[in-house]
Amino acid sequence: MAGMTWTPPLPAGGVPQATAPPPPAASGQLAPTASGWNVDYPVFFVPELAQAKVVAARRNRTSRIISLAISIAIVVALYAFFAKELGTLTWPIVVISVGLPLGYLAWAIVKEVVTRREASGVGPGLALGIGRAGLLLHTGWLPWHEVGALKCVSRRLGRSDDLKVIARDGATVALPLAYLSAKPATVDGAVKALSGGRCHLDFSRLDA
Repeated sequence: MAGMTWTPPLPAGGVPQATAPPPPAASGQLAPTASGWNVDYPVFFVPELAQAKVVAARRNRTSRIISLAISIAIVVALYAFFAKELGTLTWPIVVISVGLPLGYLAWAIVKEVVTRREASGVGPGLALGIGRAGLLLHTGWLPWHEVGALKCVSRRLGRSDDLKVIARDGATVALPLAYLSAKPATVDGAVKALSGGRCHLDFSRLDA
C-alpha cells in the first residue's frame, strides 16, 4: 500500500476538491486535508481487534458471575449443614467466600464497561497516514516541521496504550496502539524513514 494517495470524500454535488495542496497552517496548527497529499505508509484502524477484546471482557464477566453463584451455593450448603460445627468461624467464611468473588465480578464489570467505551471509538478507516511531507490525521495534515513529539503512553484499566501525536502548539491526537494495522516498531521505522530522521516514536512512557 506504499505510495497511496489519500483523497477525502467528495463534497455534496459530487464536485471534487482542488488538487492543489492546502495553504500553509499557522505555527503548530493542523492544516486542512486536500487531495494530492501523498501517503507513503498508511496505518488503519482494525475494529475487529477492539471487538475481540470486548468479547473477551464479556466472557470474563460471565465467568465471574458463575464463580460467584457457585461460591454462594457452597456457603449456603456449609451454613445449612455445618453451622453449629463452624461456630464463630461462620461469618468470616461467608465474607471470604462471597466477598472475593463479588469483588472480582465488580472489577470484571468495570473492565467490560471501559473496553466497550474504548471499542466504540474505533471505526474502520485510516488512522494515520505517514508521508514524506508529514502526517495525515483525522484532524488534518501535520507537516514534519510542526510535529512536536510522537509518544507511546501506557494507560490503566486494561485500555490500549496510546500513540500520541503532539503538534508544536500542544494540540494532541491519541491513537490506540492495540487496534492499529501496524506494530509500534513498524510505525517508528516508517516515521524515521519518511521524516528523514527528524521524528521518531518515544517509547519511554510505556510500562516495561
